[in-house]
Amino acid sequence: MKLDIVYDTRIRNQWGGNEFTKLSLYIYGFFGEHFTNTVHIKNQIIYCLLHEAYHQLQFTDDNKYSIDLNYKKFVERNVDYSTMTYINEHNLELQKELGLIVYEYNIDTLSNHYDKGGILINKDYIDMKYFNKMINKFINISNLEVYRLFNKYGKIIIHFVMNDENNIYQYTIRDNFVLDFEKMNDMIIRFMYTGYDQRIYRATMLEKKDEVIFSIYMNNKNIKFMERV
Repeated sequence: MKLDIVYDTRIRNQWGGNEFTKLSLYIYGFFGEHFTNTVHIKNQIIYCLLHEAYHQLQFTDDNKYSIDLNYKKFVERNVDYSTMTYINEHNLELQKELGLIVYEYNIDTLSNHYDKGGILINKDYIDMKYFNKMINKFINISNLEVYRLFNKYGKIIIHFVMNDENNIYQYTIRDNFVLDFEKMNDMIIRFMYTGYDQRIYRATMLEKKDEVIFSIYMNNKNIKFMERV
């Protein structure tokens, strides 16, 4: 995962963005009445980075997030709740490491935007969360379906069918219920570059007795630049 620092005048009220392979800070979002207060700005950046990082640990349904406002509030509430809790519990440590006054937060203020309280996000089931975020970048599957597949199949295979189906790249990203992070990272680096989604024209899933196979079909017809090799 990489961090992007972006200045974009179209981004006004948004501080950061979260994608599977990167976190983004939108500098224009920090402009405003507190811009000359460097301590305030630095605290905003700390909060933003932690907030977006917690999104990486969530097991969420991206499609539902985009169309269901109540679900979106549920997701964001839990991220804010976890971020505030972490900062409050590690406040002295953060101040020592960063050499900065770090704000503490009244978690009850969450009730101004959401229902009171929240669910703490942690690293439990990180394999499933990682797989969920990755597979949904190639094929739309609900989080309930991902949960079912991940618990049922010890072997997960992904085929990339390329160039009018003349080339096939195969990745066994999970074997004997153990996720292979190195293979997943190799796959992401090779195929999840900017604009990759324009090349996807079909995606299928095949369940067998002991394995599930995802096939992602990609071509060059809708791409403006050369294929990476």
